[in-house]
Amino acid sequence: MSSMEALVNENPINAYPNPSNNAFTIQFETEQEQVEFMIYDYNGRLVETGHVMSDETIHIGEDYVAGMYLVVAFIDGEHKIIRLVKW
Repeated sequence: MSSMEALVNENPINAYPNPSNNAFTIQFETEQEQVEFMIYDYNGRLVETGHVMSDETIHIGEDYVAGMYLVVAFIDGEHKIIRLVKW
């Protein structure tokens, strides 16, 4: 396994479809009870924030304009990041 594959496999944030022309489905894979997340556009503006239970699935982005977004979540004591592409 390459180091890039290891980084991808270790990320507890799953988002699909990605890229998307509509909404994204996001799941957080962790054993902690609650996950805090923030979503930023590529200009660094906070677009959305929230808390979810770790076993919840969220749907976001339906109203987002085309562009790239970062999902930042505090999971297991670390900030985890995934990039979303809306077209």
